[in-house]
Amino acid sequence: MQRMGEIAGRLLGARRTVRLARFGKTPGALVWQPKPPGSGDAAAARRLASGVLLFDGRLVETTDPTPWALTGPDRVWTDALHGHGWLDDAEICAQDPVWAALIGWVWSWIDRYAQGSGPGWQPDLVARRLTRWIAYSVRILRGQPKERSDRFFQALGLQTRYLSLSWRQTANGLARIEALTGLVYAMLSLEGTGRSSQRVIRALGDATQAAIGPDGAIPSRNPEELARIFALLTWSARGIEDAGLSPSKLQLDGLKRVAPVLAALRHGNGTLARFNGGGTGRGLNLDAMLKEARMRGPAPLVGGPAMGYLRLQTSHATAIVDAGSAPSFAVADTIHASGLGLEFTHTDQPIIVNCGSGLAFGDKPARAARRRPSASSVELCNRCPALLVPGSGQRPDGNLHLTGSVTGQLDPDPSGPWALCKSTEYLKTTGLVIERRVHMTPIGNRLVGEDTVLATTAEGRSQAAALLEEAGQVPITARFHIHPDVQVVRPASGTAIVMNLPDGTRWRVLIDADTTELVPSQFFDPIRPKPRAAIQIVATAHLIDYWGRITWSFEKLSTGAAPG
Repeated sequence: MQRMGEIAGRLLGARRTVRLARFGKTPGALVWQPKPPGSGDAAAARRLASGVLLFDGRLVETTDPTPWALTGPDRVWTDALHGHGWLDDAEICAQDPVWAALIGWVWSWIDRYAQGSGPGWQPDLVARRLTRWIAYSVRILRGQPKERSDRFFQALGLQTRYLSLSWRQTANGLARIEALTGLVYAMLSLEGTGRSSQRVIRALGDATQAAIGPDGAIPSRNPEELARIFALLTWSARGIEDAGLSPSKLQLDGLKRVAPVLAALRHGNGTLARFNGGGTGRGLNLDAMLKEARMRGPAPLVGGPAMGYLRLQTSHATAIVDAGSAPSFAVADTIHASGLGLEFTHTDQPIIVNCGSGLAFGDKPARAARRRPSASSVELCNRCPALLVPGSGQRPDGNLHLTGSVTGQLDPDPSGPWALCKSTEYLKTTGLVIERRVHMTPIGNRLVGEDTVLATTAEGRSQAAALLEEAGQVPITARFHIHPDVQVVRPASGTAIVMNLPDGTRWRVLIDADTTELVPSQFFDPIRPKPRAAIQIVATAHLIDYWGRITWSFEKLSTGAAPG
């Protein structure tokens, strides 16, 4: 009931703002229209035109020519539909009947909702829609009668005025930056609306300063969210300059802070590490954005953790470890319990992964994805160090409460880089500390790790002894979720696990623990309607007195070689 009340209140507030926004002059022409950041997918556009609506893993099918009579499965799906981001996909098919079909959706939306009705009226969503409409307006208006053209410009004008009145209602961070970026874009693009552009440019600078910390991090520690902020700021700075104006110094300083952090959160294949609910950055041209950022001037170097993550890099491989403490309670409805979590990519192939965000697949997968067993990490006593409690925000899967801290540092070594990490997340309940040491050889053909659990104080030893006496044993579990494209087998003879990669190379996994098992896992990919089946390697050791350890290695074998 509380959530329904929040939704009703939000819609009521939007209606009031729309009524105020109706008073104003309709722009008569476009004076500027750069393409929005990101890229489209022709296959996605064809699916949409055929009535298969897949947004963030949620699939709805329809035989209607437009989707606006559908009831979406949740707000995320509905926002994706009403945000019109799918026009990026449609634009790839500009000479195809697919384009005509999807442009029909735009005109149908105008007929139904352009006066302020429907669920598509929240500032960041309006900005997303407005940006796409303006960017593709020449093609949208081609061959249309004057009456339709007039209605299109009336809708653009109303949404621009709505944004100018409502952007302050957004939360600091991605939502506010997206709203202000859309407003800047509209003011510079629509004839007669640019008088207040300098004020909005300053507001965008202030929003950048508020969203991005001195170290280039954001509170959620979500790499993909940081990348989307970076994309919007890079694109809007370029647009402001193209229009003959100057971006705020605060905006440019924010870009300089973010660029090295974002570079450190990317694997060698260009994808982002999937931590704290973030995806791989699909659709964002990160290489081009980072190159543009470097052209603007040197950025500060990241000498230690980047937003709490450590990156081990060689010529062929990258490993990224979550060595940062959980974000503040203010973003407790988005974080994952992924402390000490590991991802490993060799050349273009992800090998060790995290399950990712399950939000696209329902409440139960969303909750499971945020707990420790869904990360390639270490846990004690078969339990997550975080407590998940119901939340009252947009997320159905609640708030995550974590105690303790996670810290780490990089140690460059002639034999290859080391990540040295420590977690006190279990200290309060067990008296034990976890240390994870990860090493990569100089050419990235071998990844070695050591996970040690120990009591470091007299009080901790007493608490661990009491726990052992009560439970009989204290299991230590290290999990390695393997990417679904990698085949994992365990030969009948021998102790090694063998992995066959899509490129034909073979890897050997050696683990020193009491038991090692291959267990089913899931890989959450929001462009698919269902989670992908995968395998996790689960190693278990047990605490002896005040100490326990698991050692492991992933080693590339020569193509076709048999495991040793």
